[in-house]
Amino acid sequence: MHGVLLFIAVVVIAIIICMYLMRSKSVIYRFVEAGDPSNRRGVSIFNPFRDRQPEKCAAAFLELMKAGRCEHLMAGLTVDMEYRQYICKQERTNALMMWNLKGREDSPHKVKLYYLVGRRHYADAEGQLWVTVEERNSQWQVTNYECWY
Repeated sequence: MHGVLLFIAVVVIAIIICMYLMRSKSVIYRFVEAGDPSNRRGVSIFNPFRDRQPEKCAAAFLELMKAGRCEHLMAGLTVDMEYRQYICKQERTNALMMWNLKGREDSPHKVKLYYLVGRRHYADAEGQLWVTVEERNSQWQVTNYECWY
């Protein structure tokens, strides 16, 4: 019996060490259903040792968006005026209520985060949004905001 417990302990410790060594790989496993138009729904298992700074940056952005600061936030992004006005109009009508990180794509100095969201006027349905953050001068900054209303 002690041999089995020792074996299990060694396997668990080995898995934890492997995840730590692979901390640059933020998603350990991803399953996406065939035919999903967003190509993001499904199951993602995140590495618990991943760099969470991009997620914290996006969460702060989403909190401000929820608080009604759309014009201020969108002014800092490199999007055209028509898109900026469209997004802010939609955000006023369908304000963010909650969000849940469902996926993440990492590339050097850039992370695209995928969320399922609940909004004020359709809380029972889930919407989708993407926040892109980039590392500039050792700081993470939101550079793009896309969503389906």
